[in-house]
Amino acid sequence: MKKWVIVISSLFVIIALLFIVFKKGEEPVTNYVTSIHFDKNVSINGNGATYKNKTLTITSSGIYTLSGTSLDSNIVINANNGKVTLIFNNISITSNETAPIYVKKAELMTITLIEDTENYLIDSSNYTNTDNNEINAVIHSKSDLVLNGSGNLTIEANYNNGVVGKDNIEIIDSNIVITSKNNGIKAKDSIKIENANIKVKASGNGIKAYNETKKNSGTMELINSSIWIEAGEDGLEAISSLSIKDGTYEIKTGDGSENSSTKDTWGIWGNSEDNDASAKGIKADGNILINSGTIQVDSSDDAIHSNNIVTIKNGIITLSSGDDGIHADDTLTIEDGKINIEKSYEGLEASNIYLKGGSAHIKASDDGINAAGGNDASAMNRKGANTFTSDDSKIEITDGYYVVHAEGDGIDSNGDITMENGTLIIEGPTDSGNGAIDYNGTYNMNGGTLIAVGSSGMAEAPSNSSKQNSMKLSFSNQKASTTIQIVDSDNKPLLTFSPSKSYSSLVYSSATLIKNESYTISLSENNLKNTDGIVSASEEIKEGTVLTTLVLTDTITTYGNNGMPNGFGNMPNQIPGEIPNGEKPNRNPRR
Repeated sequence: MKKWVIVISSLFVIIALLFIVFKKGEEPVTNYVTSIHFDKNVSINGNGATYKNKTLTITSSGIYTLSGTSLDSNIVINANNGKVTLIFNNISITSNETAPIYVKKAELMTITLIEDTENYLIDSSNYTNTDNNEINAVIHSKSDLVLNGSGNLTIEANYNNGVVGKDNIEIIDSNIVITSKNNGIKAKDSIKIENANIKVKASGNGIKAYNETKKNSGTMELINSSIWIEAGEDGLEAISSLSIKDGTYEIKTGDGSENSSTKDTWGIWGNSEDNDASAKGIKADGNILINSGTIQVDSSDDAIHSNNIVTIKNGIITLSSGDDGIHADDTLTIEDGKINIEKSYEGLEASNIYLKGGSAHIKASDDGINAAGGNDASAMNRKGANTFTSDDSKIEITDGYYVVHAEGDGIDSNGDITMENGTLIIEGPTDSGNGAIDYNGTYNMNGGTLIAVGSSGMAEAPSNSSKQNSMKLSFSNQKASTTIQIVDSDNKPLLTFSPSKSYSSLVYSSATLIKNESYTISLSENNLKNTDGIVSASEEIKEGTVLTTLVLTDTITTYGNNGMPNGFGNMPNQIPGEIPNGEKPNRNPRR
């Protein structure tokens, strides 16, 4: 009687799930609907499957429902060019000798998880049957693999990988938890995950698409999913392109940002013992596109890294990195979104950087925003140092709100900087070996608001070719929270700024600065409430000490003798403002 109840209930499940299995409009090509139940004995009701010597072998196209528990069985799909669907209905399979599921031959393999079911696949730490070393995952598929349905699947990979696809892997709607000795999910050609909930804890990579030989392969597309990864090596990695749209993504790699590139322990991650391993949060050899979503990364290596282009169109992104926050070998573009880099060696780094909107708060132990310098003096002999450098690099700011806290240069370009609109606030270095602003070409300040404080030894202002007026002030060192205020001739405050660390220079540019007008600059020891250093107009400011009253006589008006001529920093032991031998110092290569 129990046997017939299982058969009848399975048939109802099949009918209910036909829409899920064929929801893409594919025509059912099956000749079989087979029910399989695992217990002390394995019962098979239908055609296309046989069970012998602990192995369930499926040789024909069809839909196969699986239920029950086996403590030592495995499933082999050997269906030539057939389309096979396994429907998991509270199935638990442990395999002691090989992969619980091995797809040897099939045109398409689909695993459907019935809603509200709990399903388990577990392997052992040793495989005696690997099919000539072909098998290395709990689910190992040599064909296209689809996992769908809103049920739950738990995978324990004690031998090697969780899920491996030699072609494409697509996961839709499913809830999957993977614990893996090596990689969590690994596909050769592509990975697409949509509307899924996935948790991966892996000693190797979290989710990886890796085909290096086939054009347009090795891609990853993540859509409206909730993905949590804790990996010894890279979290998300695509050998080609990687895109994210909507969803929530939480990633930790290489024991997190506490394991930083300044430590001797940095560089050997997960299962790898070679120098090619990395522990980046989100990584692609090709382009990375973030359309939207909530992303949180705590990585030992770069948080977001592309060997080509990174484009961020929107999203809420929080990063803590033991190396770079966001790195692109070629171009980094930020169009919108809210970015918070809580920790990094360098915050934003690329050959060319375009900041078009959104907001970013950046904390960096070296440069905050850096256009092409991979190996300056600060990076020498440092693990994780990038070697790329370019004199043609540029930073363009056309809109947005950017706040930088940097121990090295606040904003640094081997080439040019152009600012047309938006707000850039920099709290730069306290030592004179770096500057809040650093560039080798020109810095055309044509619009927007620039506030940059830091040490005065290498302080630079925008170029005289700018369309908007600026002032560069140098003075004795002021302790943290000392308020500097600029008021116009009508005593109207233009800037009231309270830095969080000591400083001896200020560069300020705004459309409110008018040539031939006078401005009074004062310093006062006020502990005032502020947002990113900017003090609210409602705050009561104690009368301070007047530093100077300055008339803007040129596009760039300076006060004080410290700092550098625009476009390059001080050389060691050089008198401020003096150019050695009348030549511009060669400051390449830079990180």
